[in-house]
Amino acid sequence: MKLAHKLCGAALLTAVGIGLALPSATKADGGNEKVHSSTGKVKFTQEGTGTDTVTPPETDGPEITEPTGNTDNGPLKVIAISPLDFGTNEITSATAGGWEYYAKIFKTTEKGNESNEVEMPNFVTFKDERADDKPNKYTLTAKATTFTNTAGKELKAATITYDNIRLTTTGDAGQINSAAAPTTKVLATDGTTPSEFVNQDADDKGFGRFDLVFGKIADGNADKSIKLWIPAANNKLSTASEYTSTITWTIADTRAPEVPEEGE
Repeated sequence: MKLAHKLCGAALLTAVGIGLALPSATKADGGNEKVHSSTGKVKFTQEGTGTDTVTPPETDGPEITEPTGNTDNGPLKVIAISPLDFGTNEITSATAGGWEYYAKIFKTTEKGNESNEVEMPNFVTFKDERADDKPNKYTLTAKATTFTNTAGKELKAATITYDNIRLTTTGDAGQINSAAAPTTKVLATDGTTPSEFVNQDADDKGFGRFDLVFGKIADGNADKSIKLWIPAANNKLSTASEYTSTITWTIADTRAPEVPEEGE
């Protein structure tokens, strides 16, 4: 996925070739040099169009049909989140105090070529492309509601554990703060308790577009990196309908507030 770079402009004047490709400075009587200068300029704007394309994590393409990208405008936002599918599972007796199920790898198709299936680890894509000469500081957190079925039955005290967490980018790797994300994180499913997955607090990092990736297909752990744990107290699991939870990811600015100068 592409990373937008901070830019600067400069005007350069060069001379190449044989002999005098550019006239040298002329000298007046008495040896004084006569010189003359011009200028170069460049300007940038940032409006945020909400047109971020969604591609598999750690790649610049192809663009994929799902998950649907976030159309909100602005340079600081969560762009896309893969939905989690823990599958259809046979009801069995609890083991070691409960049941555990792993999320499948995410599969979708190439946009414009739906016959081409694309598979990847589960991921969250986000960006901070604020280019205003201030540190790009933020947190990325998640909250999950209780797993509930259509009959209103709940999976009480269930948790989701994210393992093999990697923070990646296809842009400037120097903008990754390796200390910003843990390798594992547990998310409660009570609808109120947030878990922090990224804390970007370095002054010189954090600018660009990033993927928070859970596992790696090449390492054989992409289908064992997100685990749903259901305590044994939920001993009357319903087969009438599937249980669902809404997982909400939030990116929030953590820059220090500006202190007004005296007299303002």
